[in-house]
Amino acid sequence: MQPPKAILTPDEISQQVRVWQPTARERAWEAIGWAPTLLEAQRLAKKENRLVFLFTLDGRMQRGRC
Repeated sequence: MQPPKAILTPDEISQQVRVWQPTARERAWEAIGWAPTLLEAQRLAKKENRLVFLFTLDGRMQRGRC
């Protein structure tokens, strides 16, 4: 019996990175027209007669933690 492989090849690493990447569906939130500040969001909401959705982040968005 051979011991488990300890070192991955560059191709194996690249493949694993591809597997870990979020799908297009998981990244759909990136298409939202985010306002850079709350003041800007309020200005746009008033102009377009819409509500403000406040999203706060405590973590790393790219890793799915918010």
